[in-house]
Amino acid sequence: MRGFTQPLTRDAFVSEICQSVSLPLVHVPAKRAYSVQEIRELIRSAFGETPNSDAIANPMPEAAERPICPKCGSPMVRRITKKGVNAGRAFLGCSAYPKCMAAIGPEAKEPQVPT
Repeated sequence: MRGFTQPLTRDAFVSEICQSVSLPLVHVPAKRAYSVQEIRELIRSAFGETPNSDAIANPMPEAAERPICPKCGSPMVRRITKKGVNAGRAFLGCSAYPKCMAAIGPEAKEPQVPT
């Protein structure tokens, strides 16, 4: 944030603002990597158990429920086209991208597998 020379001053300011509007703030310690379980626990501790706790516990469908890449067998993920005539439209792309560039286009009925 501009105007703050010390990170602690900025952090205190953000904490104060969030507290004043009754918005829970999740403090995540700086680390090189995080496990999903660590982040879930931090979120649960900040928000408590809610009726939508299942959404935190299982944010993605199981791998068996997601489409599988016809080229390499990895799960497909939803992506948004950034350029061209289909810009802004969703498509399924291989989660192993860029190693595997298979995609199911926004209007395609069959997978488009680059050779």
